[in-house]
Amino acid sequence: MVTPPNWRTIRLALAILLSVAAGAVAISTFWYPPCSSLRLSASGGLFFWFAMVWRSAKLLQSRKLGVSDMPATYTSTAAVGNVGGNKLSAVGIFKTEYDAIAALVPGPIQTPEDRDYYIAAATYVDSLARVVAPIFSVRDEHVIRIVIHASICFDHYCRCIDRFTDRASPSIDSLHQASLILARGITVASELVNDTPEFWQRFERYLRDASVAERHLWAHRGVIRPFSPIDFEMLGRKNSIMKCIPALFAASSGHWERLDVAESASERIATAIQLVDDLLDWREDFEAQIYTFPLVLACGSDHPLTPEICGARVFAIAAPEVLNVVYQNLDIGCGLLTNFLLLGQSNMFDDLTDSVRIAAKTLAGHRPMDTETAVSDLRKTLHPALCYSG
Repeated sequence: MVTPPNWRTIRLALAILLSVAAGAVAISTFWYPPCSSLRLSASGGLFFWFAMVWRSAKLLQSRKLGVSDMPATYTSTAAVGNVGGNKLSAVGIFKTEYDAIAALVPGPIQTPEDRDYYIAAATYVDSLARVVAPIFSVRDEHVIRIVIHASICFDHYCRCIDRFTDRASPSIDSLHQASLILARGITVASELVNDTPEFWQRFERYLRDASVAERHLWAHRGVIRPFSPIDFEMLGRKNSIMKCIPALFAASSGHWERLDVAESASERIATAIQLVDDLLDWREDFEAQIYTFPLVLACGSDHPLTPEICGARVFAIAAPEVLNVVYQNLDIGCGLLTNFLLLGQSNMFDDLTDSVRIAAKTLAGHRPMDTETAVSDLRKTLHPALCYSG
């Protein structure tokens, strides 16, 4: 494979050469001969020389910060779909880490849905990290990429746990994957927060909150019961580890005072994503007798139902209400973060809420003939960051 040229190194070398040449010409013409026009030219040459020296120093500083010398995993660009430059890089990180863990854990653990998951997870993690970073006054690309890398590992950890707890026939391989990818995420994150006790205290709390939430929601296994406000709160806390995105930025910048609001927003957004996941994965949950909010609305008091009847009710009865709750949580969560952002930086949030609105309108105007078509239509309409396939 041909190694691409390091353009930053080439620019650094050219800047140094130009600065040396400009300095030599400027100094020689400034002193000889004593002609006013040449002195004027020499003054311009000296200005150009100082500009080149300054540019060389800036490029050298960038190299010292490690901006151009990222590890290969940070800049991997696996061809896994056209999702834009930054997100394609994030997809590459995800695939690299997933393949590394898959090589350590034997067994048929890769499924056809993994490609869609790479894209959905990378889109969500990358977009959210880049929107949240300015809230904490973080603009260093190196720091942002470390946060994305660690958070991708943490997201994969959550998915592995979900696979083990939510499947009718769970695979023990998922637990092995979970422990390995969690360790990997901690290793990556420690590059930023190795000596920051406050981050690790919060990290422990995130894991504890996720565990409490998961066990709380077990009350909906095997029995149909209405969802209470605390149940919706626990839906968001299930994925508390993703609060590491703002927490890592807080640790790197020192702006801890902004973290509480960011955590609340993250929880609301996580609730919305979990509800979309429950709507799209209704069949798996139905077979495992995990009665999520969409299934509770669809089944009512008429259970047991056949999968066909349940699926029809999910999209005829439950989906409009589920999408309404999704929109409400996104609106609150995105609103909390938008208060910190400049105009134009909240486009991702507008895209998320707009896609939910369009999906609800499309579903109301066109009832699909089968549930597979309904799921496919929702995936095409909703923002990719909302369409996890856990």
